[in-house]
Amino acid sequence: MTIPSPTSDNIGASARTEVLYGAEKTMEIMMRSFDRAVVGYDVCGNWATPSFILGSDPLRNALVGLKKRGLRLRYITEITNSNIPYCKKLANLVELRHFDGLKGNFGIIDGKEYLAIANLHEGKSLPPHLVYSNVSEVIMQQQHVFDTLWYKAIPNDLKIKQIESKTLDLADLVRMLYLCRDCMTPFFSTADLNEHKKNSAHTRILEIPL
Repeated sequence: MTIPSPTSDNIGASARTEVLYGAEKTMEIMMRSFDRAVVGYDVCGNWATPSFILGSDPLRNALVGLKKRGLRLRYITEITNSNIPYCKKLANLVELRHFDGLKGNFGIIDGKEYLAIANLHEGKSLPPHLVYSNVSEVIMQQQHVFDTLWYKAIPNDLKIKQIESKTLDLADLVRMLYLCRDCMTPFFSTADLNEHKKNSAHTRILEIPL
């Protein structure tokens, strides 16, 4: 089975979706994907993802390198009482957001490659298999899933404040909710709203004071 070269141009490579076996090979492919990234890396991971990334020297150092190179790193996870310390540290490297009950782990590199592994568990090693795809239809579908979750997810600082306060509701931290009436997607910030309007050409926005 051929492993993509770190210098491969995956646009020109033959389209394929395959399962790679072995924890060592899984880590190798993940590291090579970091090396290839030139625009951004979108990651969706369960609650154990922050501690796993920060507890792995290769993955943590790769993130630091991507940040220094100026890539946009968007991460969605479930922020809980138990992983707040890791989430605070991870938020220094990536744009981090919270989504309740999030399951599964996948990443999209530059909108060209898709990687997925089984759910991570705290204190466990990397799952022994990985799904890799550079098929455009697969990537477009998963990018849509990620973007939908991203715009529905809560900024990490708001979720952390809510957990640490123990009494505040999200409505106590957010002063305005923006609802796109064209697609019924809610937004917590004007930055996200403006990005959505630019990408979708949607214009009907409802402002809801909280």
